[in-house]
Amino acid sequence: MEKSKISTSRMKKFKLIWSYYRIISALAILTTQIILWGDSWSVSSFEPVNFFGYWTNQGNILGAIALLIASKYTGKNRNIWIEIVRFVATVDLIMVTVLYWCFVQGDDVGVRFVWANYMVHLVTGVLVIIDWIIEGPKKTIFFSHIWIAIIYPVIWLIMTGVRFTIDSWVPYSVLEPSNGVAKISSIVITFLLSSIFFGLIVLLLARLRRLTPSSLFET
Repeated sequence: MEKSKISTSRMKKFKLIWSYYRIISALAILTTQIILWGDSWSVSSFEPVNFFGYWTNQGNILGAIALLIASKYTGKNRNIWIEIVRFVATVDLIMVTVLYWCFVQGDDVGVRFVWANYMVHLVTGVLVIIDWIIEGPKKTIFFSHIWIAIIYPVIWLIMTGVRFTIDSWVPYSVLEPSNGVAKISSIVITFLLSSIFFGLIVLLLARLRRLTPSSLFET
């Protein structure tokens, strides 16, 4: 009985702490996005409407939404769609971090503040990955469902293409037509394959994780 009470106490402590972690992380991410969007109005070469065309900003907003939704269900059973949102957000933010520092670093992506650049291209990804590792999905996302990871990247590419046909704007210089079909095709293929690759890593993290609520809050 005493052991059961201690276990219940630990879980309550976990729920409280991790709910706050998720809410504070989400608010920090959204605050950064609001600041950057507001700043975009003062930059003549950067239209505020373009702000939401960047993969980075969409991924950050999705990550914040995923954290806020999950905060309500910390330590509880969750519907599979919540885990899918968390999965997609985690994959997207890993892509944001890795692809930015490998391919896009140095581009003018409308982020004038150094701290904000690190926030949207590094810190947000770390926050979401930690959340995924500490409290993994309650409902199993099977490896056979890895195709889910590629849906959002495909939609983003299609919308980016549609936007280009309207006013010839692309969010990243690597997608500029002047780069040639071959280079752009290689970038697109790398982009899509990376979603599958990182999706597999995220699913493996959920299965191989060593940190758990019980191990973190032992007394």
